[in-house]
Amino acid sequence: MQITAKPRKADTPLLLFVFCVNPLPGACHGIVARRGRRRAVPAGRRRAPARLSPRRPARRHPGHTRRPAPVPARCIHGRAGHPPPSFPGAAAGPPPAHPAAAPPTGGAGASADARGAAATPPTTHFGSEEVPLADKARRVSGVFTSVATHYDTMNDAMSLGVHRWWKDAFVRTLAPVPGMAVVDVAGGTGDIAFRILAALDAAGGGGGGGAGGAAPTPPVRVLDVNPDMLAVGRRRAAAAAVPPSRLTFAVGDAEALPLPPASVDAVTISFGMRNVSRPATALAEAVRVLRPGGRFLMMEFATVRHPALAAAYDAYSGLLPAVGAVVAGDAPAYRYLVESIRRFPGQDAFGRMMRDAGLQRVRVTDLTGGVVAIYSGWKGVARPKPKT
Repeated sequence: MQITAKPRKADTPLLLFVFCVNPLPGACHGIVARRGRRRAVPAGRRRAPARLSPRRPARRHPGHTRRPAPVPARCIHGRAGHPPPSFPGAAAGPPPAHPAAAPPTGGAGASADARGAAATPPTTHFGSEEVPLADKARRVSGVFTSVATHYDTMNDAMSLGVHRWWKDAFVRTLAPVPGMAVVDVAGGTGDIAFRILAALDAAGGGGGGGAGGAAPTPPVRVLDVNPDMLAVGRRRAAAAAVPPSRLTFAVGDAEALPLPPASVDAVTISFGMRNVSRPATALAEAVRVLRPGGRFLMMEFATVRHPALAAAYDAYSGLLPAVGAVVAGDAPAYRYLVESIRRFPGQDAFGRMMRDAGLQRVRVTDLTGGVVAIYSGWKGVARPKPKT
């Protein structure tokens, strides 16, 4: 057999190729080919392919510490940041951005815009306007200061007298009994308070009595944030000869009632909740001051459910600022009243807010087709734990 040999070359390793297996970020594997001595191949036979072996780590002297290589953000054909080679079917487009190039979203590196947005004070509605939350109470107080002396007359003009029937129905729903301690929030001129006193008299009692010679508790306490509205109520009480032992008036905020916890049997609020900056806070305060088993009762303008009546009511509401200008000489104040009615949550939404505040047996009753609604809820009674 004839043997054919080729001249030998140096035994130096030759790097043939480096490629990526499963080219994921940080998952590159380098493979090299070494070509050693060539052996003689008999004539007529094919030479075996070159043998591939992994790169062997270079020998280092003892004590040498190798600095760890930085992990590239993206490994593309061997080196990060290099554009991919041009070959048929390669996807066009720039390489993906390095994560470090993303703008900071918070912390010390947050942008001035982000810091400014975080520092923006919360807002709420004042009619159709969005105003700072802390500013609404002042502006609402200004509205009622301007209409205090004409408030009851204006109610007759705006509702064509129907508000009297609404308030009578509200007190009938409350059904006050002798010995019942009631606080009327946003009571203003005392319309609801005087009706509660009349219901107590009809029931045969004049309010809560003290035990052991203690001073009797006034059956009705009226709270309002506006001193001018309270002044009108005090004048009415004096004209009706209602003594302070049965009825008191005091400045008080629905969001921070000046009452101890579990101190009253009923909390009422009539046409006042829509003027509160934080209705959820006012509900929580009502639950706080109620005794277990006490009742929260509210009357407020609501959402008319019948489409035809809703259209007529909306058209009529648009005339109220003009009526206010004639009767009270203050169209902007009554424009706010109309806009605040439109912005107040509907019956279902406010009923959910009452449940979220912890009230139970929540019930909503529409009056005049939903022009007004009465909301009722009870504070639960804690049941004693069974003995084990």
